[in-house]
Amino acid sequence: MPRITLTDYSIKALSIPDGSQVEYWDMSLRTFGVRVAKGGSKTFVLKRGQQRFVLGRYPAVSLKEARAEAHRRLALKYFPSKSIRAHAAIQQYLNTWPRNK
Repeated sequence: MPRITLTDYSIKALSIPDGSQVEYWDMSLRTFGVRVAKGGSKTFVLKRGQQRFVLGRYPAVSLKEARAEAHRRLALKYFPSKSIRAHAAIQQYLNTWPRNK
């Protein structure tokens, strides 16, 4: 996992050498980085333990916005819980919905 200083210029220049995906981690905020996937799509990520949280895609979300969101989440200790599958969500909804009599 390479560590670089993330700037707009360095993000534009990022590429993947072998065609898979690579995560580049920021030198100033160690748990913040950019994932570069096949086709060159770039996604801002925040790492907590073994989990990765997506903060947005570059360039729709700027580096400044993503870094601010990373700082906010780390300060508030806000990390969304794992999502559940649609079927499980429907079952949970139906189990809590008041039954018509």
